[in-house]
Amino acid sequence: ERRNRFVRLSAFPALPALTLAAAALLLAPLALLRPAPPGDSSSPAIASTSSTSAALLAELETLFPGQLDAVIDREGILQLRLSDNASARSPADQALVVDLVRADGRRLRVLSYSGRAVDIELDGVAHRFEALLGGAGDIVLAGPDFVWTPSAPRRLAGWTVNARALAPVL
Repeated sequence: ERRNRFVRLSAFPALPALTLAAAALLLAPLALLRPAPPGDSSSPAIASTSSTSAALLAELETLFPGQLDAVIDREGILQLRLSDNASARSPADQALVVDLVRADGRRLRVLSYSGRAVDIELDGVAHRFEALLGGAGDIVLAGPDFVWTPSAPRRLAGWTVNARALAPVL
């Protein structure tokens, strides 16, 4: 006797609703993004408010616990940088944002956590830095040939750099 190995979807009437609910849950972090105005490619997709950026990091950290190294916004296109090995989740009070601006108006925004290495490409050249947040809120960006602090700002490959801590989501 042959048995039908296919499952009839009508036997599971709640399946479409559960699928939609799961998709909505996975796409929820995208609701925290603000689209760039039409024709404005220099506007970051990640909203500039600290609370929105911190909330986005928290949501993505939930989806990728201990693996999220950075969220990079390059002219409205988001990239996630994930580590291969999960580590302890980063505390919300260690979140920070790094803004890089080119003289021609191009922008790059990086959301990350203190102690995480960030790899970015600027004008076709790969760069790596680690953002470090001190107890008093002071920030140091350090790379193989680059050190930036608010009191001693430096450009990175011709890009102006600014960094600040994000307020934790309460």
